Amino acid sequence: MSATSAANDAVKDIGTAQSDLFVRLRFRTPALVGTSQFHTVIDIIASDWGTELKAGYRKDGSGNTQWFINAPTGGDITQAATILADTWYDLILRRKTGSGDGIAALYVNESLVINSTNQTQTTNAQYVVVGTVEASTSSTAFIDDVVVSDVVPTFAPSLTLISSGSQRKLLHILDLMYSSPEAEDWLQSVFVLDVFVEGVFV
Repeated sequence: MSATSAANDAVKDIGTAQSDLFVRLRFRTPALVGTSQFHTVIDIIASDWGTELKAGYRKDGSGNTQWFINAPTGGDITQAATILADTWYDLILRRKTGSGDGIAALYVNESLVINSTNQTQTTNAQYVVVGTVEASTSSTAFIDDVVVSDVVPTFAPSLTLISSGSQRKLLHILDLMYSSPEAEDWLQSVFVLDVFVEGVFV
């Protein structure tokens, strides 16, 4: 999936609202945003379309890259990181319902980078949005392997990136392993083998 501009995304109604929800995906952008700009790529929304939990990356006023979540309690919560253009990242966003004890967490490449445990988000989550959900400038997000689950979703095998000269081939297998029967493979037919030559689908 390629999502370009300030609002180009895919919305999924998971059908049954969940108190603890994980969204996992692969994300790549061919060009980073500029200083003091942001790019949101995941949004988990309550069943009443009220509270939202968003995640993405940004640059601060000094041009430093950061991962961020935008949460009901605390607003933007950031973590400094080296974020590179044209590089695939494995992101997991977790939203757990609670009143002062809810959880908003972001994992990058299976490492916990942001963990807020004082959230007030009392309505269970039912909607998931991925792509270029919001951006302060025209931005492109390449999204792959989206999984929605009530437990931490896993992939098998792990992502393998092969670089050879000007060619970059992203090789992965669509057979996904889940740790619960409720986990959902979202739009699997869309997420096929992607081969990139100098950043272009072929």
